[in-house]
Amino acid sequence: LFITLPRGFAMERKISVAPRPGVQAPLAAGAVIADLVVTMPGQPPARLPLVTAAPVPQANMLQRAWNWLTGLIG
Repeated sequence: LFITLPRGFAMERKISVAPRPGVQAPLAAGAVIADLVVTMPGQPPARLPLVTAAPVPQANMLQRAWNWLTGLIG
């Protein structure tokens, strides 16, 4: 993603990710999971959809346990 900004505007822009509610695996490739929101002074917010690049399968019990454990550590 490339954005062309006038000189001096780079420090005034804000970028955030707004997750879509209710997103759960499994997900097909190209599923919209969130919006990238770019705001700049004097401009309306630009919202760009964020999509999955590849299919996302549902995690099995071992993967869920590993995700939980690694979430605790760091």
